[in-house]
Formats: sequence, structure tokens, C-alpha cells
Amino acid sequence: MSWRRLARRYVPYALRWRARLALRVADDARSGLRIAKTRAAPEVYPHLVCRYERPLICYEGQEASFPNKRNNVELALAGIDGLLIEPSETFSFWRCVGRPARARGYRLAAAIRDAVLTQDVGGAICLVSTLLYNVGLLGGLTIVERRCHSVDSYGERRYFELGRDAAVEHPYLDLRFRNDLGTPLLLRAHPEAERVVAEAWSAAPLGLCVQIDVDVDASDGLLRARTRRAVRRDGHRREEDLGWSTHLVPDSRHFGLLDTMEGRAETTPKRTHGDDET
Repeated sequence: MSWRRLARRYVPYALRWRARLALRVADDARSGLRIAKTRAAPEVYPHLVCRYERPLICYEGQEASFPNKRNNVELALAGIDGLLIEPSETFSFWRCVGRPARARGYRLAAAIRDAVLTQDVGGAICLVSTLLYNVGLLGGLTIVERRCHSVDSYGERRYFELGRDAAVEHPYLDLRFRNDLGTPLLLRAHPEAERVVAEAWSAAPLGLCVQIDVDVDASDGLLRARTRRAVRRDGHRREEDLGWSTHLVPDSRHFGLLDTMEGRAETTPKRTHGDDET
């Protein structure tokens, strides 16, 4: 058994959480990482660099918690809207949004835990991290950290495009990308009716062209997607292989726990939202 599994079994979650958070902070300080923190007025950045949107879906069996999902998503969007990423600065989803705690207004909604669909405080905000990942992709930003979801929970009704999702769990899994474009970018994020939208804006046109290609393979109970990106700017072209996203195909066990929890009164869980811990 790996040390991670042993830690999960024998070390209290609160202690593991504090240790992981301290390690994150120490690593960032040691590396001299510049995290984007500044807020800016949108009128200074009138040129749209990229826009990405996804539907806010109420899945069958999750009707009772859908208002919580909307609440969590809107809180996370508000935490991102207006963030300015200066050249050489790194966007960190968790450093921007903060911990999704009940005291900050977050509620119980759907989340994946140990490959099982369940509920957590702050559930469903992976929709927001997925939006921002695609802004990073389409905006030509350098992807520093990103993980896919462990299970393809919703099949053809999934809220993300294959190879383009981003799972987050505070403080274990973060989404991070760096601005190497040489000019500041302003992030906007907001709901529009039954959709959610994220955008990047600049002070002047960037002349940026981005192409994303995804190859999908389904075999041996796995769904795999390989993502490639080509970025062209000022006559220069950069091609990247962003690797494989691998998802389990769900079985009846994956949905069982959510079915038993849906519609119950809220209780305080031991953990906060995210995908499988690493």
C-alpha cells in the first residue's frame, strides 16, 4: 500500500489538510512564484482576447441541490472577476477564490470523492476551474498545473469538453497558468442566464491565434483524451502536447452515495470540495 493510501487511512483529514497547505505555501515562497492578486477596472482593457462558456446543467437526481450548485458557482466566479495577471505572474485558482468553506457562503453540492459521486461544501465549482483552464488555453497562457477529473460522471451530458476539464481540491489540486505574453491580461467571469462565462481582455490587440485539437480513445473501461495546442503570434508558432486526460467510465457504485444523500438536510462534512486527493 502506498504512503498516500496509508496517510488517508490513518492520519486525520484536518491534519493532512493543514500539512498540505503549509507545504504549498512553503513551495511557493521558496520558488519565488509571483501570484496574481491585483484587481483592475475593465474599461482599461477593451480588447477581447478570448471567451469561453459552458452550460449550468441541472442533472437528473440533483434537482434538490441545484440552487446550492448555482450559489457555489456564482461565488467562485465573483472571486475571479476583475483579476489582473501581469506579465510573469501566475494565476492560482485557490489563491484567487479561497477555500470553499461554509462560513464563506458555500453549500453542499455534487463532487467526486474517491471515484464516487457524493456531496461536499463547495461542490460544483470545478465548472469554474474548467472555464478558467480554457481561458488559459485559448489565451495562449503557459499551463503550470492542471488535473482532469477521475471519472466521466455524466457521459455525453458532461459539462466539459473532453481533454479540456480542470479538477480542483483545496489545497491538493490547483489550476495554475502563467502570463508569458509580455502584456497584462484582465480576467472576467460571470453567469449569463443558464450559462457561465469567462473571458480574458487586454489593453491592445494581441494578434493571437490558438488552435486546440483533442484525440479521444475509449477502451478497457477508460476514456482517454489527448490535447494538443498550437499558438501563433507575431509570425511565430508554438506547438504543445498537453498530454492525456484519463477518466474512469462510471458504474453503479459511482452514483450510489449521491443517491442516498440527495435531498437530506445539510450536515457539516469533514472535507471540502474537489476531486480525488493526491
